[in-house]
Amino acid sequence: MCVGLPLAIRAIPAMLGSLLNSFGWTLEENIAPKNLEEKFGLILAKSYPLRLVPIPLYSRRT
Repeated sequence: MCVGLPLAIRAIPAMLGSLLNSFGWTLEENIAPKNLEEKFGLILAKSYPLRLVPIPLYSRRT
């Protein structure tokens, strides 16, 4: 087993959460909230894929 695996298991969710939190998320223009129905089957899935548009919250200054 890799020595860094326990650190990676703890660090990756924190980094992913930080990355997702640094953007504002909106629905694409052609998707209305009414299109968020679910279809039943072996797993519960969206009838239409959820497409989000990321909007940067923080601008990078150089």
